[in-house]
Amino acid sequence: MAKKEKIIIIDSSSLLLLHKADILTRLSEVYNLQCTLAVFDEVVQSQKHDSININDYFKKNAIDIIYVNNEVYSNLLHFGIGERETILLYKQSIKTSNQIDIFICIDDKKAISFCFAKKIPFINALLVPKLLYLQNIISKNTFQNKFNELSKAGWYSKSIIKRAQNFTKMELQNFFQ
Repeated sequence: MAKKEKIIIIDSSSLLLLHKADILTRLSEVYNLQCTLAVFDEVVQSQKHDSININDYFKKNAIDIIYVNNEVYSNLLHFGIGERETILLYKQSIKTSNQIDIFICIDDKKAISFCFAKKIPFINALLVPKLLYLQNIISKNTFQNKFNELSKAGWYSKSIIKRAQNFTKMELQNFFQ
């Protein structure tokens, strides 16, 4: 397998959805996955469902926990701590690195709107199977099964599901490994 160059900074909701759909392992084999301590706490420490099994990803270093310099951005105070730290980690990462291949996987509507407005590259969990399929990493059948699982497990509107189905290879190519 090629060297993992792209980094996905992942929020707790997306992490749990991808774990539930059993696609997190495949994603971690292809991308460098990172989350903040707040996201780790939300997923593992707060006893959310599946937290025991998901802890294995952290034990195997499939997801790196990254410290966030807790700078206060007044325009981020309305987010939960996980979403806020996910966005801060993105901002911190692009400031401290020449790395341009960093993006966020997030499913919170307010955070998505913020990312869109601030031109922060992001996807939601629903796009992960499509992203992997379009790179020939998973089969069409696996893509369809995982997409359907995520559509049912997430709080996605019909319009979001339809939009995710219609994303093209060209629209997602900046997220390719």
